[in-house]
Amino acid sequence: MRNSMVKNVLVNGASGRIGRAVTFNLIQLIDQGNSELEFAAMNDPIGIDNIVDNLMAHDNTHGKYDWRVERTTSEMIEIKTNKGHFFIKAYAEKSLDRIPFKEDGIQIVEECSGFFGDDKKEKGKIGARDFLKYGVETVILSYPAKYADKSLVMGVNNNEYDAGKHRIISNASCTTKAIATPLKLMIDCGFDITAY
Repeated sequence: MRNSMVKNVLVNGASGRIGRAVTFNLIQLIDQGNSELEFAAMNDPIGIDNIVDNLMAHDNTHGKYDWRVERTTSEMIEIKTNKGHFFIKAYAEKSLDRIPFKEDGIQIVEECSGFFGDDKKEKGKIGARDFLKYGVETVILSYPAKYADKSLVMGVNNNEYDAGKHRIISNASCTTKAIATPLKLMIDCGFDITAY
């Protein structure tokens, strides 16, 4: 019987550079016994065969990931690691209407495509809210977004997370994530940091 506390995750933009890293880290978490997450599905409009090829490709930052990725059916891929096998539904959809979020029980979306950030035409609107219409509880953007409910950086302000209020979370920019943690450590150690 499935643990009701387990959250089903979909990675959107799974085969891009950030999506691939998120996919690998999610697999590692589950491999290490994290029982709170289940990797239920991924989506990338480039096509399922291209998703497989991109996941197997050499990464300029991380090298080649330690996994084997194969397409097993028209909507399923298998990721094999040293510790186990993961069967993950794979979609190649541009329209969210064509992804069965409720049927797949998706509660968390890791949004790595870049297409659901701040609306360029309508101030105050963010595309990530569209996921909530399909029963998704939380959307985590891998990029900055002014109109997210909260921007969180692990190790810096993640203790401010409130599940009731923060349904659209921005994980900030790469630059912010790179500098925020060492700056926080310096401040916590008593260094005075003044911007000029």
